Amino acid sequence: MIIRQLLALPSWAGPVRVCSGESGLDRPLRTVKAALDASGIPASGELVVVVRPLGSDWQIDALLRRCADAGAAGVLLPGAEPLAASRLLAERLSVPLLVTSADPLDLLVDARARICR
Repeated sequence: MIIRQLLALPSWAGPVRVCSGESGLDRPLRTVKAALDASGIPASGELVVVVRPLGSDWQIDALLRRCADAGAAGVLLPGAEPLAASRLLAERLSVPLLVTSADPLDLLVDARARICR
C-alpha cells in the first residue's frame, strides 16, 4: 500500500488532507504507529500518527527530519495546519505531511486494518 491509496479510503478522504510533501505520496506504507510526541524514531515505511497536538513547530520539523532520514511514509497531525516553514520543510524532504480534523486514533485503527489484509 502507499499513502495515496490510504487517502482514497472513505474514512480518510473527508477528514484528512495533504498540506505538504505531495511528491512523497507514493512511498511504500508498511505500518502505522501512534506517537504522543515528536521524540520517537520512525521506521522505514511507517506513517507516524501524532495523537495530540504538538507544542511547537520545531517539534514537527524534528519529526519530519527523522522521518526523512528513516525513509518513513509520512506524518499525520491532528488539528490545525502547521506553519509555512514546516510545510516547506516537508516539501523539501518529500515527506507527506497530513492534517486531520478527525480522531487520529480512529484513522490509525482503520489504516492498520487495511494494511494487514
